[in-house]
Amino acid sequence: MRQTADEPLGLEGVWLKNRAAEAFVCTKPFLRLAIFRQRGSQSPFRLSQTDPFWGMRTWFLEPTQIDKSPLPALQPAEFRWRGSQTLRLTAAPAPKAQLQLIWEVTLDPKQPILKVRHGIKNLARKPRRLAAWAILVFPHQGVGLAPWPTHPK
Repeated sequence: MRQTADEPLGLEGVWLKNRAAEAFVCTKPFLRLAIFRQRGSQSPFRLSQTDPFWGMRTWFLEPTQIDKSPLPALQPAEFRWRGSQTLRLTAAPAPKAQLQLIWEVTLDPKQPILKVRHGIKNLARKPRRLAAWAILVFPHQGVGLAPWPTHPK
């Protein structure tokens, strides 16, 4: 089931829902996984209207790091449905960084399992070497998430 209403903290985005879980992917002011929770429970992610350090976002470093790392994660995104439980999100290009974030987010049809595929598109004319990862932001009393399956499919 999909839905675009009921946006937390006035953020724009889209919900993915099944009987076991729900996820809210924020598209504006910028691309974030804002909520992922089992039905009837709280999301462990931190949300904020005063700073950009919340939810899950894509980050990167280059061998010679400069001040452009946060720029792709501070861009708004558009989304398209790819089936009933998968979103493809494309962030606006970050002109100074010459990078663009592309996500694919899939909620399992029945189980509380969410898959997020992070992509970074190089818009520069020459190749670049990047180390990319996802940053998850929790309140101080938050919990950790393990990035491996707990059961085989």
